[in-house]
Amino acid sequence: MLFFIMLGIICYLSIAIFEIKNNPVVFTIDNVTYREKDLSPYVSFPTKYLNVSKNDALKGLYDQYRVIVAAKKSNFIPPNQFLESQKNLLNDKYSSYKNTQEYKDWLSVESSYEAIQALKQFNQKESGIDGYSFVFWFGKHMSEGLGGDKSSIDLSLAASDKAYCLDRANYYHEAIKSGKISLETALTQIKSDPNLGFGNPSTHFTNDPKIPSLQSQVAYSAIADSIENQKNKGLGAIINGYSNTTFNPSPNSSKNTYVYFIYLNEYNDLNAKYNKTLTSLNSRYGEIK
Repeated sequence: MLFFIMLGIICYLSIAIFEIKNNPVVFTIDNVTYREKDLSPYVSFPTKYLNVSKNDALKGLYDQYRVIVAAKKSNFIPPNQFLESQKNLLNDKYSSYKNTQEYKDWLSVESSYEAIQALKQFNQKESGIDGYSFVFWFGKHMSEGLGGDKSSIDLSLAASDKAYCLDRANYYHEAIKSGKISLETALTQIKSDPNLGFGNPSTHFTNDPKIPSLQSQVAYSAIADSIENQKNKGLGAIINGYSNTTFNPSPNSSKNTYVYFIYLNEYNDLNAKYNKTLTSLNSRYGEIK
């Protein structure tokens, strides 16, 4: 009896070793393992027709699966018209391959992934993002004089500008946080302060589709990115802003020339929930050798 038990164990181990060797796990997502043979249909098209290496195709598939799993977990499901639209775009792009089985298998994953990306962009444009960006510029003495003359740069004035702006940023941040001043009053005062930059770019922004894009409403693209990435309503932290300046150490170097903070009245709940799920998703890629 013991002999047969040992024989069974040996057979089981042999089969397991054969499986690991000939059909290894490529990646694991949300405690589900995905093996090479199961994934093979979805990488055949790019490897056979688009000159993509097997490893690169599998890595790309891993990223796509993570997006698809995260979308499902957070109920971030694109409407059917989004999926059909992406299929049509891909069919137009790869029209000479669309009757091959390799392409059809690949399309089933690729179109789902692209539909989720399209839904993210749609939500960003149509969401109810609304709030304020308060900007405190102290870089006016960090730029060269007229005609490229750097002799006008005064280090003491530059330091004084920075100290004043940091003081004002901390003051308004705390006043808004404690409710001592309204958002509109803070905006008016900051924009009218001549020591906070000529034509201070602080603003009340919105993603109302009738109004120009968020990028055109705020002073810098970095601020627009911060607005879209801030995950909670209310007051954000004071952030350093960077811009090109001819101030030391070298011409056109990127230097901290302003600070800013954001107050969000509304933000995109759907995108935020999906992004949080994707970021926290338990996953691991094991490269095929």
